[in-house]
Amino acid sequence: MKYILPLLLCLPACSSTPEVKEEVTQEPEQEVVAAWTAQFQLTADGTELASPTLVVAKGQEGEISMEGEDGESLRISLTEDGDGVVTYMFADASTCSLVVPPNQTEKLVRQGHSLEVKYTRTSSEAHQFEKMKTLVGDWYFVDSPSDADAVASYRTTAGGSTLIETLFPGQEHEMTSMIHQDNGRLMLTHYCMLKNQPTMVAMPGDPDKIHFQFLRVSNLASEMDAFMREVTFSFFGPNRLNATWTSWENGKEESVKTFEVERR
Repeated sequence: MKYILPLLLCLPACSSTPEVKEEVTQEPEQEVVAAWTAQFQLTADGTELASPTLVVAKGQEGEISMEGEDGESLRISLTEDGDGVVTYMFADASTCSLVVPPNQTEKLVRQGHSLEVKYTRTSSEAHQFEKMKTLVGDWYFVDSPSDADAVASYRTTAGGSTLIETLFPGQEHEMTSMIHQDNGRLMLTHYCMLKNQPTMVAMPGDPDKIHFQFLRVSNLASEMDAFMREVTFSFFGPNRLNATWTSWENGKEESVKTFEVERR
């Protein structure tokens, strides 16, 4: 049963199809705000410390703190202007602080200690899209036989501006999703076996868990009909992925299924 991805949720209904179908539109449950993904690479006294990531709404402040060994600690904050402020406390209670503009590297030596910070800032949807494009290749259910068919295949097209996801490639129940940027948003349109086409938008958040939330659906006869409403891609290293699909029917959540796949 676990090999039936969204297929069980996407079988056509047996009732007759109305001649006229209207697009059903609904706003996301929460506002899609423009956000930055801020990545830091920190080195203290020549030793690589950490590579923390913050996702912060544009124009807003953010902060993260980390505790190390032997009384060491690290605090990173983002100003409204987008600068990174990094403070590192060493074991002897001395501190180094740096203000680092976006997409630059700064180094400071103080009291015999050195601190180097590389700060890379990208728009959240651009960072998410680059993450999604790392899926290029063929994916199989975890622990499936070596001769099993691929569950999903990913490839880019249109000069790398669109990612094509093909579920059950080459099979009778093949389905496709198209993923691309749209003026500050990352969009996914799923071309389903139900013969409708839900469009979802990625929400800012954990860079290793990209959640696409319902925006609209086309070719749906009624709001009570079944359609795929949400999908979350959870990354566990370069070759493991969980895809969690949520379907709706009769105006409410009908099923949530998580599928574990690996790249071979």
